[in-house]
Amino acid sequence: MTVYSRRGVVLGAGALAMTAACDNSIGSNAGQNLDARADASMNFLATNFPGTTDLRNKSAGYLVMPLVT
Repeated sequence: MTVYSRRGVVLGAGALAMTAACDNSIGSNAGQNLDARADASMNFLATNFPGTTDLRNKSAGYLVMPLVT
């Protein structure tokens, strides 16, 4: 018969909860949704603030945050 300590059970349950919380979303369309949101954000920027297009073209890179919660 195996005797489990309280510490072992708590650590095991914590490790299980940590790995269960990780989701790599293989097979989902989360990447496509993120790309669509980023494109919509860039289109909104270009439509509402046309002066930013020249700045965007001259920049080395830019950060798009399509959804902030």
